[in-house]
Parts: sequence; C-alpha cells; structure tokens
Amino acid sequence: MRQRFYDAITEGDKDEFINGEIIKQLPVRMEHAECSARLVSLLLYYTMINGIGNLYLGQLMIELSRNSYQPDIIYFDKQKSKAFHKEQMLFPAPDFVVEILSPSTEKNDRGIKFEDYALHGVAEYWIVDPATKSIECICCTKVNTS
Repeated sequence: MRQRFYDAITEGDKDEFINGEIIKQLPVRMEHAECSARLVSLLLYYTMINGIGNLYLGQLMIELSRNSYQPDIIYFDKQKSKAFHKEQMLFPAPDFVVEILSPSTEKNDRGIKFEDYALHGVAEYWIVDPATKSIECICCTKVNTS
C-alpha cells in the first residue's frame, strides 16, 4: 500500500501516509504561511552561522517504520546530512521537527506523529500554534510512549 502511495504522489503534493491511509493536505492559511516563513528564517540563519546541519522547509518525505510524513520544518545534523544525495526522495527520521498546527492537522500532530517521532529518535519536536502564538517544545527521546 505504501509503495502505491509513493508511486502516485508528485513533487507538488503535500500528502502523507498515516496508518495505511493517504492523507491529503489542504493549502495552508495565511497565518500558517507567515509563521512558517518567520520561523524558518530564524532557524536557517542559526544553523548556517553555526554550521551545525541542514534545515528544510517542508516537502521532504520522512519515511518511518509505519508512516510517511512531510513536516513543516525539518532539521538534520551534519553527520546525517552527509549521507544524503541530490536525487534522494525519502529521508530517515530527522533530529528536529516543527509542525505548525492547522485545524485539520492538530489531531495527528499531537497524536500519531508525536508517537512516531519519539519512537524513531527525533530529539526535539516543536508544535507551533499560530492562533495562540505559542510553541510547545517536546524532547521526544526522553518520552516513554508505552
């Protein structure tokens, strides 16, 4: 089933594979886009001046054991980044993930995605709520999901 998902998606799609279902993402609202742009600008500047790894704004497909996601912001440390090649389309669990909440994604962002990120060694997960202008910083590697 997941291979059919990979075969069907195109570069412009922001779809995800969650629990055997293809989840189509809606276009984002203006507040989501503005929040994403500001946050990625700050984080990108920080990673670049410190030379600590690579930051990406959405559209990289993260392939975990049971699901595949396209987080809003993704960071890989230098060591992981060195293993990537230019034609690569599927990526391992990142070191840091940011999901910006939308009404249609909040349940998955706080539920299955959090569980998967914790199980796959994502060190830190931020859930950003543009409506309340808040960021929840979660250290996934110290969370026991059993």
